Amino acid sequence: AANDLKAERMELLDIEAKLANGTKAILSGLDYPELREEMLKLRVRKSELEDVLIRKDPRRPVDPAKITALLQRYIENWSTDLKGILHGMTRIYAHADGTFDLSIGIHIESCGSRI
Repeated sequence: AANDLKAERMELLDIEAKLANGTKAILSGLDYPELREEMLKLRVRKSELEDVLIRKDPRRPVDPAKITALLQRYIENWSTDLKGILHGMTRIYAHADGTFDLSIGIHIESCGSRI
């Protein structure tokens, strides 16, 4: 099963290197709208690949009790950390055709067993 994901892992490594190089370029003063646009596309693709890898990796089971505990912490901290909670619960998927999906909730594929 690990071989099934080899291409995705290689693409992810390539994207991470490109993002690191783009960040270095911007921090060095090279800042073009096209560079920022390409970096945004790379970040979206990186997120998609991470989701694919995590969903297909059987070693990362999701524990319902941990999700329940996470939601309980959100409820307990709602009045003091609303911005942080919303950041952790919101995910936007941009598509090449200019459309997007907005997900509000817990993105289970990304959390793995770290909740």
